[in-house]
Amino acid sequence: MSFAEYRPGRARDPLPVVVRAALPADVEALVAVQHAAGRTVDAAALGRAIANPDRCVLLAEPRAAAGSTAADRAARGRPVLGWALTHHRTEPADDADPAPPGHYLGGVTVHPDHRRRGVAVALTDARMRWVAALPDHEGAVYYVVNPANRASIALHERWGFREVMRADRLAGVTFTGGVGILMRAEPR
Repeated sequence: MSFAEYRPGRARDPLPVVVRAALPADVEALVAVQHAAGRTVDAAALGRAIANPDRCVLLAEPRAAAGSTAADRAARGRPVLGWALTHHRTEPADDADPAPPGHYLGGVTVHPDHRRRGVAVALTDARMRWVAALPDHEGAVYYVVNPANRASIALHERWGFREVMRADRLAGVTFTGGVGILMRAEPR
């Protein structure tokens, strides 16, 4: 797994973006962002996540492309800049996986050409607002992260995410290096 390079203080000019719910027609573009970032994703699983009302799959596109269809974006060269999702974990914590049930922010991936321009911030803020607006939301939002992913940890600190625990398996995820961090925040 490759992570975005941690480069504090190296932000570039913000990019005006629109964050919207991903549609089935967007799967190919989301996969392309994932591949550009050196990561893989199961396109069929991504399509199922988009169709699942208990999950939030979002994408960011340049503001000028807002309201365009996937075909319009492709024809005009207006890319999907990044994407992110949520998970709703219902399984109880146990010895094999001590992560509690709740809403989790899943991965956020920004195309390498558009990093450090506020895209991940916009996607994370939208996911936090989505979880906070849920009728069954009980307060906490979680995410799991590899301790080596310093860019993600720094990104999430602005929403008050703090370390809860470390374990070799959290919310169904195992980690390169053998240990992951469970982070928790209260939506504002």
